[in-house]
Parts: sequence; structure tokens; C-alpha cells
Amino acid sequence: MNAPAFIAVVILGLTAVESFGQNPFQSADKQAEERRQAEQRDAQLQQRPALPEKLREKLDQIHKSRELAGSGGGRDSAYYHYHVLYFDVLKPDSDALFDTQGLQATMTQHLLSMCGLGEAKEPPQFPYETVLVLSELRKNQMAHELTQLAQDPSQPTAVRYASIFALYRAGEPFRADDMISILEKETSHEYRIIGLIALLYGGEKCVPTLLKNLEDENVQIATAAACGLYYANPPEALLLLDAAYRRHAYGSPPLLILSALEHYENEACRKVLADMVQDTLDGKIPMQNMYRILGAFAGACDQDWKRIAGIKKFDPVVEAEAALKWYSQHVAKLGQESRILSAQVNNARNQLHVAKRVEHLRHEEYKRLLLLQGDEIVTAEMSSAAYAKWQAVRVEVSQRLQELNQYEAQLKGLDAQKR
Repeated sequence: MNAPAFIAVVILGLTAVESFGQNPFQSADKQAEERRQAEQRDAQLQQRPALPEKLREKLDQIHKSRELAGSGGGRDSAYYHYHVLYFDVLKPDSDALFDTQGLQATMTQHLLSMCGLGEAKEPPQFPYETVLVLSELRKNQMAHELTQLAQDPSQPTAVRYASIFALYRAGEPFRADDMISILEKETSHEYRIIGLIALLYGGEKCVPTLLKNLEDENVQIATAAACGLYYANPPEALLLLDAAYRRHAYGSPPLLILSALEHYENEACRKVLADMVQDTLDGKIPMQNMYRILGAFAGACDQDWKRIAGIKKFDPVVEAEAALKWYSQHVAKLGQESRILSAQVNNARNQLHVAKRVEHLRHEEYKRLLLLQGDEIVTAEMSSAAYAKWQAVRVEVSQRLQELNQYEAQLKGLDAQKR
């Protein structure tokens, strides 16, 4: 499964689960949180600077679309910002959520004033709607100042974020270096979460920053860093993801960190998740986490633990024991395959070595007979026969080499699964 498709499946599966407090069973709390968010958005709309009527209409259209609602989770949660950034904001060349007729270059300054440009006050919460309009202005050959603002360290973070995100949404390269430089000094909780999640689109150079923040004591910062690693999947993050989940396993466990672990889909991540299952059985991790851990383990192994356990209703202990039994057999099977392939590689190398020695001898024999043929000591038929034998061995060398390459590739692939 490719990365974007996987992430979409994860989010759909977790929608309305990691809500405020991250309790999947508190529907009343979720409704209260949604009302609180709506009230916050209304308050923000009332506090925004005086705007031209046409621009205000476009922002109102975005507000009414509820595309930036975040699908649950408070504004202080990584879940909320991940959902907004991934599904609504950082989507290059996506359709506008408002009527794009009547866009004017002067709208750029008004939008950026909502982010704190110039004498305006930087908003306590990032105004995502500004990105959607700024990107359309950029697509229409306006908002030329965004490039300069994106890299200007004297600008408020909201101005730089809005510029960077709008440029990316307009189809331009993601400005990873600028994002990293902002995060090196940023102290705002919300802006750190947003920046770390946005590094998802920044490539390998963002990995050191994400790994550092994955160790943060704040669960939302660590979760944001985990989300930022979804595409890169650095091997060195596995143990840090494990530690981050365990560090916050009491209370409201960070589900998106489990999703980051599951996303690796290799033997190293399966080992980490299997250890989590065992430690939960042993009481080292709260049993309330078992359902989610088993779910991530099932995804990483592409298995159905209920089917394997032969049960219809969820039983954490029965499923966990069945999962660990399957995993033990799986590891034993991989070990046997590895031993067999290693032996086949060694045998193929020896056969190739012998074939090359024979090929060398056949070649020398052919050259010797050619010299004797020139002195009329042997016949042409004898040298021709030697040539045929040499060619036959050359074919065997080629076959042995191909066989060795195949076994080595299979062994390399098996080893890669374990990392």
C-alpha cells in the first residue's frame, strides 16, 4: 500500500477517536468539544482585521464549508492539526473551497495582516483559511511577496507558515529549510505542532528535527513528530516511537504514534509491536491499550487476530496470545528461510568458483591446441573440439553467476525485512 493511501486509511479509521482527551467512548465530550471549536472560530472571525467585502465573503465560504474543522480533537492536539494539514491544506493543485472570481492582488496584504504582518498582532491560533486564499492568489500570478516572506526570519511564524503553505499548495516545492529554521526557535505549542506535522512533506533533511522532537515529554509534540515521519520512515525512529508510546501509555495513549509504527510494515516494527503486546500481557503497559496495540500489530503483520484465535468477540488475552504464537512461528519460519538461502548462496559461490577454474583451464587448453595446430602437430578438428568445450563452460559460468545473483537478491530482500 502506498504512503498516501495508507495514511488516508489510518485517518478514516481513527476519525472521531482521538478527540479531546483521546477517549473514543466519550461522545458527549466530543460534541462539547466541537461546540467549543465552533465558538472559537466564530470569535476569531469577529476579531479579525477589517477586510474588503469580497475577501470576507470568500473566508466566510471557507468557514461554512467546515473543511478546516479537523474532524475531532482540540486545537491543542496533534490529531486536529494533522487532519487539517493532510486533508485540507497541504494539497497541491487542489480545487478551491470558495468562489475564486474577483481575486485581487490587494487581498494578499489583508490576509497576511490576519497572520500578524506589519503592525497587526500575531493570532494566538493559526488562521488556516488564509493559506487557501493565498494559494489561489499565487496560482493567478499574484501574492509575489510570499517567497520573500517565507524566508524572512524577522516575520511572525504565522506569516511564514502561511507563505510556505500557500506556495506549496500552489504547486511549488516545499520549503523544508525554512520550516526547520523556524522550528529551531519556535516556542508556541500550537505552532510547534503545526510545523512538525508539515515536515511530513520536507523529505530526508527533516528527519533529525523530527527525531529530536519525538523525544519531547509533551505527548502532542511527540505525536506531531511521529506524524512528520510517516513518509521518511527512518529505521532509527523505531525505538524512539516505541519509547514515546510507552512514555505516554498511561492516561490517553497516542494513537497516531502507533500508526507511525505500523506504517513501517517490516520485521523490525513487528518486533517492537510484539514486545508491546507481551508487555501489556505482563502488566508493563495498561491493558486498556491492548485493543489499539493489537490493531497496529495486525496491520503491520497483515493478519486478523480474531480469525487466527478462532473467536468472534474481542478478547484481549486470547487475541494477544494467538498473535504472539503466530509471530513466534513467523520468526521461526523467517529464520529457516534465511538459513536455507544462506546455504544456497554459499553453495552457488563454490560452484561458480569451480566453474571459473574449469573455464580458465579450457581456455588455456584451446590456446595451446591453436599453437600446436599452427605447427601442424594437431588437427583443426581437435582445436575446434577444445573451443566447443571452452564455450560450454563459459555458458555454465554465466548460469552459475545468474543463480548466485538470484539467491543473493532473495537473501538481501529477507534481510531488508528485518531492518
